[in-house]
Amino acid sequence: MAATRDFLAAPGSVQPERIRYASIRVVDGSTFVAQFELADGTEDPRPAIPEYGLFLEQLRSSVDGPPVTKRLDVV
Repeated sequence: MAATRDFLAAPGSVQPERIRYASIRVVDGSTFVAQFELADGTEDPRPAIPEYGLFLEQLRSSVDGPPVTKRLDVV
């Protein structure tokens, strides 16, 4: 999906600090996980990245339901 590739490349070009991200395909081949990690106290830079809006538009047309956001703790 071109919008995913463009969005994942965008943070590197605007270089927000203290973020990590990955796009992962689950072994079933039809499930994808987009992981976006922000350090504590870091404001989410995604709304300011134009490619993020395009990514969300394309995502809505190609998924079964809305994206799910969950907070995870590293153990």
